[in-house]
Amino acid sequence: MTIDTDFLTDTTRPATHNYLSTNYFRLAISRAPTVSYFAQSVSLPSINIAELRQPTTLSTNIPVPGNAYTFQPLRVQFLVDESMRSWQEIYNWIKVLGNYKDSTDTLSHHDKYSDLTLIITNSAYKAKFEVIFKHAYPSALSELPFSITAVDNVPVLATVDFTYTYYEFNILTSP
Repeated sequence: MTIDTDFLTDTTRPATHNYLSTNYFRLAISRAPTVSYFAQSVSLPSINIAELRQPTTLSTNIPVPGNAYTFQPLRVQFLVDESMRSWQEIYNWIKVLGNYKDSTDTLSHHDKYSDLTLIITNSAYKAKFEVIFKHAYPSALSELPFSITAVDNVPVLATVDFTYTYYEFNILTSP
């Protein structure tokens, strides 16, 4: 009987057997540092490519990849601190973007956006990847639920959706 040792030298096998866990991340939002600190979950958004249809003489259309990408919003869930500073950072940012009161409360084009950085770590919590969301701004802020009937002291969570131009995925260390 021969022993299969191909896996020892096979370069097609993974270099590590550690899996990526959902709590191996940090978030950096320079415009909203309190939200960064209290971030509870972040969903790395999907990227989609447009599909074109190539007509043929056989009355069928063949799908071919297009050249336009679509990025889904970046969704961040965060704890709302007792002073509501985390929530206010996003609320005030949206308020100034919408400029619903008067024209004195406006931002320059550069100040409307902020790059966001999602740092994904390995099992030793060392930075392994970074995803930089370029020219991001908050497009939606969730409601804050309050209830007198709550039995336990439940922390308030809020969700913010960020729209951005695109994101870059960078490898920080070798695999």
